[in-house]
Amino acid sequence: MNTQRLIGDKIRRDEDVGFFSITQLEILRYIDVERQPLMREVAEYLKVTPPSVTFLIDPLVRAGKLRRLSDKKDRRIVRLAITAKGKRALNEGFKKIKGRVGGVFEKLNKK
Repeated sequence: MNTQRLIGDKIRRDEDVGFFSITQLEILRYIDVERQPLMREVAEYLKVTPPSVTFLIDPLVRAGKLRRLSDKKDRRIVRLAITAKGKRALNEGFKKIKGRVGGVFEKLNKK
């Protein structure tokens, strides 16, 4: 098994980082970096349709990790913002991934 695949398998084990999916963690990261992107921009970044990204974002909004922001001039425009709770979840998620990847490198170093 090659190193890249081993690392990917380890990160995706159970397809979550404790409380949400790797994809949702990446959504939080993207929104944190891009500062209030449009829903459409998140969909384009993930290379999915807007309804698909809505399906991924809704649980994050319900959990208080993201907020939807309506444009005052055009109600059709919806931006996304990460909350303090979302930033904590993002940091915790990356710590878990770092721990998983670190375990892979330990195994590789032993060989």
